[in-house]
Amino acid sequence: MDDLKKNKMFWVVAIFTVLNLVLLIGSKVVISKTADKVIERLQKEYSPSPYGPGIDPDKVDSDSLKNQKMYFELRQKDDGVSASQNTSTNQNVSWRDVWESDRGFSPEQ
Repeated sequence: MDDLKKNKMFWVVAIFTVLNLVLLIGSKVVISKTADKVIERLQKEYSPSPYGPGIDPDKVDSDSLKNQKMYFELRQKDDGVSASQNTSTNQNVSWRDVWESDRGFSPEQ
């Protein structure tokens, strides 16, 4: 028995065996806890944004979006027509003259 206590190779093999058993059991515990966390995250309520709540594309009313888009397109079209009429009739007028006349100032005064 004294020879066994003094044999360094025996102690190296014994420590290596115990270490492998501990790691084998420990890895099963770590894998189990990780799987539980993954399952919890997968069972959370659906959110379209990874950073928090946002617009759920399944609950958006497509008709209201189409109407809103049409409104903005018509608005831009009307603004574009009036702007083009102003520039075509007043090509020789500078922006400063238009700005001053809008505020009631006349350069002739």
